Order: sequence, then C-alpha cells, then structure tokens
Amino acid sequence: MPRRFRRYLPLLLALLVIAFGLYKLRKGIALEDFHWNVVAASLKHARISLMLLSLVAIYGCYALRSLRWMRFCRSLGSLHFANVYKSTLMGFTCLFLLGRPGEPIRPVLIARKDSLSIPQMFGVYVLERVFDMAATAVVAILALFSIKRGGLADNLVITSARSAGGALLLGLVGATGFLIYFRHHGARWLAARMDAPSWHQGWRAKVVAILQGFSEGLQGVGTWADLGMATLYTMVHWALVVLVYLWILDAFGARFRP
Repeated sequence: MPRRFRRYLPLLLALLVIAFGLYKLRKGIALEDFHWNVVAASLKHARISLMLLSLVAIYGCYALRSLRWMRFCRSLGSLHFANVYKSTLMGFTCLFLLGRPGEPIRPVLIARKDSLSIPQMFGVYVLERVFDMAATAVVAILALFSIKRGGLADNLVITSARSAGGALLLGLVGATGFLIYFRHHGARWLAARMDAPSWHQGWRAKVVAILQGFSEGLQGVGTWADLGMATLYTMVHWALVVLVYLWILDAFGARFRP
C-alpha cells in the first residue's frame, strides 16, 4: 500500500463514517417545523456580547483541559501546549460528529503528535474522566438540592432524584477508591502476575505492554501538588461550563430559576 494512501486512509474512513451516519439520519431529522426566520428573529433580539463571551469561555475550557492533560503527563514525557490544544479541539469535533465511537481519537492524536505511548494516554484519559465525573456529580447534587419542593408529586420526584444522586456519588467514590488502589499497587500486581516467561512472548507481550502503559498513565497524580492543580483546573473548567449555559440563557432573554 503506498505511503501517501496510508496517510490519508484514516481521513477517508472518517468521511465514510460521517456520510453513513448522515444517510441513516436523513429520515430521522424532522425539519418541517424548523424555520430560519424564527432563528433570525431570535438572533436579532439576542445579546451578542454574551454569546461572544460564551464562545471565548468555551475555547477557554478546551485550554484548561489541555493544561490539565499536560499536568497528568508530567512524568510520562514532554508535551507541547499547541499540540495538545489542537488535538483536544479535533478530538471533541470527532466526538460531536461520530458520537461515543469518536472518544478514542483524542488520546491517540495527543500520543501521535508528541510521540508518546498510546496506552499511557488512555490511562490519562481514564484519569481525566474520573475528575470530570466527580465535577459533574457535584454540579448535579448541588442542582438537585437547590430545587424548591412543591406539591406531593414534585416532592416524590425530587426525593427520587436525590436518591439517584446519592447512588451516583457512592459509585463515584467506589470507582475513585479502585483507581487509587490501582495507582499504588497496580504496577506491582501486574508485575507479579505476569512475571512468567510465557507472558513475554507473542500476543501476551503486547497485552502486558498495554496494561503497563495504562497503569503508568493512571499515575498522573503523583503528588499533592498534582492533585491540587488537577482539582483547580477541573473546578475552573466546570464553573465556566455552568456560566456558559447561564450566559446563553440570558442572551436569549431567559432566566434561570432554581
């Protein structure tokens, strides 16, 4: 296979997947009630300044994600902010176009651009997701407890929602505990289980390399300073996300009422 063809093969496959998705959705998108004049009228009366502020904040969120990723990778190798930022933008673009199947693209792009291990980047990806899950759980719990109770039916719904939030928090604590254990003992456990010579030949050797790289990626939080910086990046990022939603609502004349 010519090198030039192999170079453009991933792009061709991505375009085919997008074309197939659009073909499957051609009858699932109802545009009968969609009118461009309504969109134009909404934009005419919207506060453009808040929309531009939201746009800047969105790209600021991607910058914070890139800085957090680089913090996680301090012990794994050198990363350049421009490469991580571009890969982050491309990764979330693919996620928007392809849905969840586009999730692996971002860690692969970051690994390729700075010549790092792909399994390590997937370990960092899992670590990033844990911080994001923790932040979204906190936001969800705060939102649930800020809702004012109304009638009996509302009270039942709110009670059920808060119970679900509590279950989510417990699950998150359990997953975090497992990752902390794996971070401190996972490498030794893998070494002890895979010390046999048979695990260093053929396909088993590849499995060992992937698991070891994944374990190393999960060790991105090595010190209290790393934990503090990652937490700070996460808090600022998700605070901006909440503000973007509020600014967009305000830009179109809506008001958030807890």
